[in-house]
Amino acid sequence: MLVLGLQVPLDVFECEAVCYCRKAKDIVGHETVLCRLNEYEFLFGFLNFEPSETIYSGEIVFNPEVPGFVWRCPKPLTEELSGKRITMEDVLSYWSQMDESIGLVNVAFSPATPSMLKRYLPREVLKIQPVELVLEEETFKVNQLPVHHTAFFKDVYDGYWILNRSNISTVALVQVQIDFESRTFKYISEAYILNELTLFLLKKEFPYQDWDELTLGDAIRLKNLMQRFDFSKPLPEAFKTCFRVYSNQEMDGWSERTRFEVVREG
Repeated sequence: MLVLGLQVPLDVFECEAVCYCRKAKDIVGHETVLCRLNEYEFLFGFLNFEPSETIYSGEIVFNPEVPGFVWRCPKPLTEELSGKRITMEDVLSYWSQMDESIGLVNVAFSPATPSMLKRYLPREVLKIQPVELVLEEETFKVNQLPVHHTAFFKDVYDGYWILNRSNISTVALVQVQIDFESRTFKYISEAYILNELTLFLLKKEFPYQDWDELTLGDAIRLKNLMQRFDFSKPLPEAFKTCFRVYSNQEMDGWSERTRFEVVREG
């Protein structure tokens, strides 16, 4: 699962993406994981252990007293959510302020059921993936990358990029500066989220019409074409979000883990 910061906008997550936030414990008192259920619903689980790079072997996975909750975005806040103005910190803070003993209840929250937690947050996914730097070739196909995994690669101009496969039809792309000596990296470009629908918008300009044929180098070229695309013309609703861009300022505090182990240098 991903390790992210409190300032990550909830709308960044694709459905069924799982992430862990260490600093959430400062707000709610529990180790906290998150899974996006659908466009407007998010499942928060409170763990009975601190995640590591191995699968937890204990009997009780979630906090016995408060295993977690589901937050459903209220209709008045849907534009705030899609506008990337609601973060993990916001929702956890709202939840921590509830006090049912004095009648302070927020109908946007409901208890997480054991079956729901088991389905969306099985113990097998509740481990932190080690950040391993494997420099892939630009010809490496995106569909060879497991869902929720990340590929590092170098472009023809010797720039380094990270591509994360969010789900089978969506990728996140960002350029990074890598320091091999300190084994760290930092973001130096905006973050670009692209999904399969971009191919339909670029039938004339882009040679591929099969997402499964997309390579890492193609992802950069697709991003470049989408940056020049005219979104002012009428489009079906689904196409309006097939390409999203997040600035460096918006990404501040998103990632808490930037160190890596070099597996192979290209």
